[in-house]
Amino acid sequence: MNRHQLASLLRRISDSLGFRATWLDLGVTYGKSSSFAAESILVGDQRVHLQYLEGEEMGHQEELGEMLFSDCYGLRRLAEHPKTILDIGGNAGLFSIVARARFPDAVIHCYEPNPELAPIIANNLRDLNIELFHDAVGPKAGKASMFVPGPSGTGRTKEADDGEVDIVAIDTALERLGSECDLLKLDCEGAEWALLDLDEPWQHISALTMEYHLWHGDHTMHGLVSRLSELGFHLDHLAECHTGFNGMLRATRGTKGEFAR
Repeated sequence: MNRHQLASLLRRISDSLGFRATWLDLGVTYGKSSSFAAESILVGDQRVHLQYLEGEEMGHQEELGEMLFSDCYGLRRLAEHPKTILDIGGNAGLFSIVARARFPDAVIHCYEPNPELAPIIANNLRDLNIELFHDAVGPKAGKASMFVPGPSGTGRTKEADDGEVDIVAIDTALERLGSECDLLKLDCEGAEWALLDLDEPWQHISALTMEYHLWHGDHTMHGLVSRLSELGFHLDHLAECHTGFNGMLRATRGTKGEFAR
């Protein structure tokens, strides 16, 4: 074995030990990768027995791994611990769970409008001191219909007077949180663009972590970055997915590395 092969082997061993240590911190013993499934995790002193929609277990396990090990939402990279977190597009609640594990004292509000997910996310967030709202968040209050073309993570809303989903104005969501939001997480399948058209609410948001979607309307990456700059944010991270139509973005408002409280 040459020096480069040895270095590669040591990196793989280190990554494997770190992977197992992270799961162990959550009360999960990692066994064989082919049979591994985190059916429950430890968050503080609460054991959370995770539930998912039938057939979506594997996808959510992968998503949880991305949050924990790839840190796709950048929680480990925040300069300070957020005191208030707004999760728009909660799905099964995994982001809010990981945020609670990392920031035990934060006020966390989670919004997920998909009625089919209501019992799933209610179970997953139970006893974690996370306030759950079964609403969509938009520029103004109203009603919407729900459209789910594939897995639950593809669920989208469209304004409709006779819709089954309530829309809460983002101003109201911020007021419920205490008016100031240290960290906003957005993953709402294109509904982010209507929120980005607003000005005033963003003055109360210090940091943004999001999955963006370019397939919704005539939107471009340049337009997204330019709009965030207009709102007073600087770009911290941008990772385009292989499809070219979505990706992950993190941005901070105000002085780099500080929350604008």
